[in-house]
Amino acid sequence: MRFRMGFLRFAMLITVASLQGCDQPSKELQDKVDALDRRISKLEGAQMQLSTRVGVVEGQATKLETSQSLRDMIDQFKGVAYLSPGSEGYEVIEFSLGTLAVSLEDIRPYANGSRVILDFGNPTSAMVTGISMNLEWGKSASDAATTKTRQLTLTENLRGGAWTKIPVVLEGVPPTDLGFVRVKDFKNGGVSLMKDLRQ
Repeated sequence: MRFRMGFLRFAMLITVASLQGCDQPSKELQDKVDALDRRISKLEGAQMQLSTRVGVVEGQATKLETSQSLRDMIDQFKGVAYLSPGSEGYEVIEFSLGTLAVSLEDIRPYANGSRVILDFGNPTSAMVTGISMNLEWGKSASDAATTKTRQLTLTENLRGGAWTKIPVVLEGVPPTDLGFVRVKDFKNGGVSLMKDLRQ
């Protein structure tokens, strides 16, 4: 658009210059050229305003995308429990029915790896069934080369309002080298509720 306006202005100047070769351009023609010049100036001003508005809209869109990315990242962290040997208390992991507490206990040598207890606390009144999750473990969470992974499917159910201890074998990393266990992608296949006591 800027090129087109520049071309129009150039054409007008050529016309005026050629008319100047004449004795005297008519006042009517000069008025038309001046009017066209004013219109071109207005269009250039409108184009600059439009460009500024487009820049603002693009900036807002970038902020929204960044904000959505941050929300997605936060949601991902909510679905992960990062456990360290020797740390007290528990981590909270979110899943489709709410939240669970998870702690790491009783780390012992087992074959070429470790045997640990994952203790799941179910604060809901429902029994959670059909459970699967992904586990990651290793020396350091920042050392992807030595991190091990596996999917874990439980045969046990997580009773409502109770802790359930799940023994797990973590191959390839003995207790002396175990720096972390990460629980993520927790899924449940079903839920079991107490019968209605009013019946």
